[in-house]
Amino acid sequence: MMFGAGVLGNILALIVLIRSEPEQKRTIFYRLVAGLCITDFLGITSTSPVVIAVYVNNLQWIGGTAMCNYFGYVMIFTSFATMLIVCGMSIERVFCIKYPLIYNTRSSTKHAIIILIFCWTMTACFAALPFVGFGQFVLQYPRTWCFVDYYTNDRVDKVFNYLFAMLAIVVISVTVCCNLTVMLTLTKRQCQHVSQYGRSKYGSYSKRFNECQMLVQLVGVTIVFSACYMPLMARIIINQTGLLPRNVHLDLSVVRIASLNQILDPWVYILLRRELLWKVISGFKTLCRIEQNQLDDINRKKCSYDTENDTCCIFCYHCLCDPPRVKRPRPDSMYSMYSYDLENRHSSTPTLIRSRSLLQNDRGSYISMKPVNISAQYSLKQNFNFVDNMVDRS
Repeated sequence: MMFGAGVLGNILALIVLIRSEPEQKRTIFYRLVAGLCITDFLGITSTSPVVIAVYVNNLQWIGGTAMCNYFGYVMIFTSFATMLIVCGMSIERVFCIKYPLIYNTRSSTKHAIIILIFCWTMTACFAALPFVGFGQFVLQYPRTWCFVDYYTNDRVDKVFNYLFAMLAIVVISVTVCCNLTVMLTLTKRQCQHVSQYGRSKYGSYSKRFNECQMLVQLVGVTIVFSACYMPLMARIIINQTGLLPRNVHLDLSVVRIASLNQILDPWVYILLRRELLWKVISGFKTLCRIEQNQLDDINRKKCSYDTENDTCCIFCYHCLCDPPRVKRPRPDSMYSMYSYDLENRHSSTPTLIRSRSLLQNDRGSYISMKPVNISAQYSLKQNFNFVDNMVDRS
């Protein structure tokens, strides 16, 4: 059942990522999420069938030493790769929030591929150290799985075990610190009404809206993998130091908790998506027998954002619980924002009057935005003049 839930969750998470909007698929964060899902999927499909076969074989290990080394290698690889990828996601969010100018001008999707290749390569090399004598994989109770020998008295093997546990704790600590930094930065900006993305309220609010959703997903994944792997690392250190007597049943329990990470990661990402949360909230309101007109009034109130007066808690609530909106233009495109407003503002007024009003009200705000270059600003002014002439002729 756990094997099926893990495979299904990772496949669904990949499908959700593939069907996401193009703007999201082009971001580094979502590509790292895809790499995390691939890593978890490979870990589940590479180890679970071996465990199932051993249980079917009346708890008799199959494959000998070679299978044991393979199983231990995959265990080290998938656990450490998951930590590094999540840590990379946290560092990427820090650069995006703290240094937006450098991030937006120099980052690209190639950096996501580089980060994933780096994580996978470093983890593959580290997990292969027992093959050259630095560490050892042995069968563990009840002889259904293999892992590092954390009861050994050999000094070299102890160094490997300590190194693995301490590196994992350091990676988890860095991830938590990065997430706290991002949370404090977003909270500070929202409370001080500071916009880092130009003068357009729509653009800055939409950007912070997406950043908050990414942060919630990242925090959820971080909590899950920290809760799953920290007990295992603690048991490795305790067993090597000999502070407590051996407890094979407890060791088996912490390993099973660690294996839950690959199952829970994709479900955390899927369940924390705003579209699903809104469906859950809508279903709850339906069960509470809220009439449709009351539901529409609630939706209308939730959609009316006030970026100047909303507190941080209200802003985070909107990010998670508001109904999904229609596809909107990217905030960094001046002309696309102008076209979107021209088509959607004041829908009750005639077209020509609405065009004249929008031009008079928004001419200064759009032209005053920081253009990419002089030619783009000149082209935009020509578009304004052309629409002015068309309105006058009519």
